[in-house]
Amino acid sequence: STCAELPGGSMLDEDITVHDDDWYNGNLAKLGKDGLPCTKVATNGRPYERRILVDSRSLTLEIRGGKTGSIGVLLDDLVDLRRGLRSPEFESFCGRFKKDAQRPAVLSDRALVLQTPHRTFSFLLSSPAHRTMLS
Repeated sequence: STCAELPGGSMLDEDITVHDDDWYNGNLAKLGKDGLPCTKVATNGRPYERRILVDSRSLTLEIRGGKTGSIGVLLDDLVDLRRGLRSPEFESFCGRFKKDAQRPAVLSDRALVLQTPHRTFSFLLSSPAHRTMLS
């Protein structure tokens, strides 16, 4: 069983009218001020604790933590947001769970992949609700 076989797919076509403006404005303020704790899965498949913030003025996503301090991703550069564990990073990550085949399936509901033209960023959020808030 590989991560690619687990449920997932683009979130760009999801119905955004299920939340009102107050929900979006409140969560955008929280993402701008405090951000969300997350686990970023690196290209080697290893998990690293990070914090994600969204700057609505400069339209950037900031990934804080690590050796370089922070990474900025322009929101305009995102070509897809995907739920599930479908990325090269998650494939490497899932390879670490050979003894516990159910573990990746449990994590899939909390996974978010940000796709740019040149690379993917793979994250595990603390809950499906946090994944929805960020996406």
